[in-house]
Amino acid sequence: LYWFASASRISQVTSERLDRGFEWFPLLGLPFILFGLWMVLSPLFNFLKARKTVYFVTDQRAVALTGGRWKRVKSYTANDIKMIERVEKKGGGGHLYFAVKTWQTSKGKTEHKSGFLGLKDVQVVETHIRKLMSKRSDDAPAAR
Repeated sequence: LYWFASASRISQVTSERLDRGFEWFPLLGLPFILFGLWMVLSPLFNFLKARKTVYFVTDQRAVALTGGRWKRVKSYTANDIKMIERVEKKGGGGHLYFAVKTWQTSKGKTEHKSGFLGLKDVQVVETHIRKLMSKRSDDAPAAR
C-alpha cells in the first residue's frame, strides 16, 4: 500500500509537468499487491480445500477425493505405496505420507511426498495402509 500511495503522488506531480505521462504508473504496483494478498490468504484457501477432501482406504487402493468446483481423485494401489511416514501430533492427529515422486533438477534430486493430511487418528489409518501394502505384488519394493 505504501508503494501504491507513493507512486500515486509521484504520478500526480510528474503528470502535471509532462502532460499526464505517468497516470498509469501506480498500476505497476498492482502485481505486488495481488501477490501479497495471495501469500496472506493462501492458508485460508488450503483450509477451505481441506474441508472438501475425503480420504478412504479399500482392500485394493487408498483414495483422496477432493470436491468443489473441480473434482479431483487421487488413487494409490498397493504397488504405488513406496514408503510410509507418519507425522503425529499430540492427541493422535497428523499426516500420513505413503507415496513419493522424485525427479532430477539442475540443483539435484527433488522429492514430493503424497498422502493423507489432517487426519484425526493417524495410527488407525496407518494400520489400514499397511494392510493394503501386504497385498502388493512381489516385484514391488518394500516400504521403509
